Amino acid sequence: MKCPWCKSWDTLKSNNIYICICGRAWYIWGDTVKDKPYNNNTWTQARFNSFIKGALRQISFRWPPKHQVKKEAWRARGIYLCAGYKRRKHKVSLSVNEKGKRKNNVFVDHITPIVDPAIGFVDWNQTIKRMFCEADGLQVLCGPCHSLKTKDERDATKKEST
Repeated sequence: MKCPWCKSWDTLKSNNIYICICGRAWYIWGDTVKDKPYNNNTWTQARFNSFIKGALRQISFRWPPKHQVKKEAWRARGIYLCAGYKRRKHKVSLSVNEKGKRKNNVFVDHITPIVDPAIGFVDWNQTIKRMFCEADGLQVLCGPCHSLKTKDERDATKKEST
């Protein structure tokens, strides 16, 4: 197969991935050529972005302002104050019993979404800046409030993309 970038016919096919002498790798998806520029020519841009987003999410769990906000919402042993989403502030237990298993019921949430539903992903600098915001940009929500807020943000993203 001819390389889409350097137009050379010197390509090698291995496990449905084409590799050219110019160093580029790609695969065919339907009628579309998909580039695989990362991880020794095995990851697409989307896979790379997913990897970076997951790594950022992992380190964000240790971000001190998140712990500060949760500590400030503490009311008594196992009781926290939910900031409320589309309802008043209310006290909630740290965990709930669901199908015989304990499930977390307190979430530290960003007041401003990390990725704005109206605009979408802009760049990594903006994403990191929003992900690692100070305590005034975070709130504690109970499970139902967090689920409702997440659903509304996803619905807004779907409306903007259509």
